[in-house]
Amino acid sequence: MCEENQEEKIKKLLKNLQEESDRQKVLQSIIFQQMLISIQFAAKKTIEEELYAQLISSKQIKMNELKALRKYKKEIQNVINEMNEKKEENIRNKTIIQSASLLQKQLQITSDALLNDIREYNEFNGRNKNEEEKIRNVLLKQKEIKERIRKMTEDLKDKVEIKSKLMNVQNILAQKKNQHEQAKKSFETKNTRNAELQEKLNDLRKQFEELKAKKEGKQNNSTKKLVSYFQSNSV
Repeated sequence: MCEENQEEKIKKLLKNLQEESDRQKVLQSIIFQQMLISIQFAAKKTIEEELYAQLISSKQIKMNELKALRKYKKEIQNVINEMNEKKEENIRNKTIIQSASLLQKQLQITSDALLNDIREYNEFNGRNKNEEEKIRNVLLKQKEIKERIRKMTEDLKDKVEIKSKLMNVQNILAQKKNQHEQAKKSFETKNTRNAELQEKLNDLRKQFEELKAKKEGKQNNSTKKLVSYFQSNSV
């Protein structure tokens, strides 16, 4: 009976994790659509306003994800503590505790990664840099988290394959590291492109000011000629 209760708690926690992940996915989809709308109207906004809006939105997403991960990490820790107190009652609890501990470690790794991303966003705050690659990277991370949770659920159902599943998780983490490096390189390339676009925009503004000055100069010359004409006729 105690064993069934423990397994039921684990299933309930995993279900909550799945629901939270689905909610985060919907939220990400809504925010991504909002970003597409904002990009369509980017011509009516300054580059600084667009980047600042994307920065705040991305940072809020990461904060929400971090809060959710901390919540479920605490619940998993409570379950582990209960299992440790009753582990002598049933040998099978040992396997469940190990699986829950592994899931907790994966959540900790993800939490650390999100904290690191938030620190990077704070460093870039106020700078004219495009955060589009960062947002895509967060979406990829969330997808990977969902995949790892699904695999951990399968591990709990079939404990014989736990070791092989752990190897798969390690491979996923290695792939994630490579993808992060690739995303970082792409992000630096986009920053260079943004700098070039900003320089072109400054040139266009300069040309506009010069044309405006020339136009005003021509109007002043025309006014002076008219005044001179009327003065000469009146004499």
